Amino acid sequence: MSYPIRVDDELYDFVVAQAQNREALGQTLRTILENHGVQLPAKPVRSLAAERRREIYRDAILSLLQERGGEARMASEKDSLYAKVAPQLSRTERTGTKSNRPVWWYDAEYERYEMVRAGLIDGTTVRGIWKLTPKGARLARTIKEQ
Repeated sequence: MSYPIRVDDELYDFVVAQAQNREALGQTLRTILENHGVQLPAKPVRSLAAERRREIYRDAILSLLQERGGEARMASEKDSLYAKVAPQLSRTERTGTKSNRPVWWYDAEYERYEMVRAGLIDGTTVRGIWKLTPKGARLARTIKEQ
């Protein structure tokens, strides 16, 4: 479970400066603490499929929502999301089905679930609306800047 943590701007800027290759801030904090000898609980391990799904969909979802002002009714944005991710998809991901849905959309929805768990997307919105949290909006801005 994730909990919001408030930090001052100087600390936030320091941690962002320490991040490497758009590394998540949580991972950066973990690295800083481990380098100072702090014993931390083990990091959850994601499967290769989960990592691939994250690489394909996370930035695309964040940037799409940022372009739409922070939230969107995804039923009307499926084509836009597909256009962003299609070049990275395999033939099976583009044409196959999983649970009576296109594989690519199933994977996008699953990554959305992971993003809710990570505090990037609001999980309390009306069904079908994907909305960035303040944390997600900050991350989306860093993607846009790159």
